[in-house]
Amino acid sequence: MRGSIYRFGNKKVADRAGIEPDEVRGKTLAAMVGPVQAKLIEKLNREALAEGEPVTEVHRQEDETDADKFQVIQSEHIPLGETLGMPAGVLLVSEDITEAVMEREKREKTMRELVNALVTVVDRRDPYSAHHSTRTAEVARAIAAEIGLDDILVETTDIAASLMNLGKILVPEELLTAERKLTKEERMLIRNSTLTSADLLEGIDFGGPVAQTLGQMLDFVDGSGVPNGISGDDIIKTAQICAVANTFVGLISPRSYRDGMDFTKAVDILQGDVDHQFSRGVVAALVSHIENKGGREAWEHFRVLDEGAETGSDA
Repeated sequence: MRGSIYRFGNKKVADRAGIEPDEVRGKTLAAMVGPVQAKLIEKLNREALAEGEPVTEVHRQEDETDADKFQVIQSEHIPLGETLGMPAGVLLVSEDITEAVMEREKREKTMRELVNALVTVVDRRDPYSAHHSTRTAEVARAIAAEIGLDDILVETTDIAASLMNLGKILVPEELLTAERKLTKEERMLIRNSTLTSADLLEGIDFGGPVAQTLGQMLDFVDGSGVPNGISGDDIIKTAQICAVANTFVGLISPRSYRDGMDFTKAVDILQGDVDHQFSRGVVAALVSHIENKGGREAWEHFRVLDEGAETGSDA
């Protein structure tokens, strides 16, 4: 393809336009795919020629008459230099990946429904922690996006935070609902349920390192945490994020013995543990989201007692 004129098109290209293959040569891009799609392709072709490197794009076209229908086309724009007397142009290779995308989205929907079901089970068994994991997941996702993690790791932080309390299903219910002060051993049992969650989820393919994230949430950046004794960037970033989000939500959430802490005080506590328990960069990303991205307004209701749930102990 040179400019917006086809030099060649295979049978699929011709069939899509409703013409014979030998009629493709010389046709304009707009005549073959329509003016709207032609503008997008021309833009990507120019990028490929300017950069001298292939450019890949995935375009999703929604059906205006049916919200459940769509088409996804993946196109690769490969720059071609001048050769055999032909001017420079672009080889356009496109593939309809709609079925693959639909299958992936179906798996993701099923996975999300499973995660939500497991969260509901834990919340019912441990009413003191109701909403804690979903709120931690919301905060963790925001931090991950603020840091600029890729989509898979953003989703990993969300799922890991949502399922971090799954291990509590193996903690005696009388400990979860106890109104007395727990012993040190009992508090450790509840705390270490995060590691049990990691063990329970080991081997399940979430598309990202969910079990590894949970298995490192109790590790501290200075190496003094458990169970691995690892430090700094040896701790997976998603675990660093979930650790900060979990503590932040715990601090600002109301308990039977105290009101929800104000954001400034909660942040001060987190910053006081920077370079010991928490990553400086992760805490900074949380603060940035609170102050600059609407986090304070979005999460202010976390500080209000949910009358539909008990709030006896920290999660």
